[in-house]
Amino acid sequence: MTAQPEEQVDDREPLAGTQDVSEVTVGQVVLVLAILAALVVGAVWGIAQLAPDDAPLPRDPSFIDSIFANVVVIAAARLILLGGAVVLIFAGIYILLSIAVRMGRGQWLRRAGPFETDLEQRLSEAESFFDDWVEETNRNDELINRLAERDEQVEQLLNDRAALLQALEERHGS
Repeated sequence: MTAQPEEQVDDREPLAGTQDVSEVTVGQVVLVLAILAALVVGAVWGIAQLAPDDAPLPRDPSFIDSIFANVVVIAAARLILLGGAVVLIFAGIYILLSIAVRMGRGQWLRRAGPFETDLEQRLSEAESFFDDWVEETNRNDELINRLAERDEQVEQLLNDRAALLQALEERHGS
């Protein structure tokens, strides 16, 4: 008798925002394929528009003029420039979106190329300064209260002294 392999049941829940592949409808597949086809056709049309209709040569062309008067060379140069522009656009969008997401999460930019901030160190120094300030403010309030009590005691002693001096004068004066 051979042992039947047990079926493994995947009891894990799918991640939030994900979709089971079996739930993809035919309409969604057709939509994605239509979008991809439109992008490919648009890209081919755009690349075809890069090539000029003609490249006139000057009356007395030099070697460089002859090279750059070629339609293929002009199209290739335009394609390279377009590719660079697309890369820069997507890089800029990526950078802006990543900064926006980090700001939304409360994560601040700490490093940009060779420049780096000591955010944690400055934050701990600020917290330490604030704690010291609160402690000194409390101590200052306590000292002000003690000084006020001492002023009252000095005032009371001066009043008692004046009363004693007056009592002595009355005894000696009579």
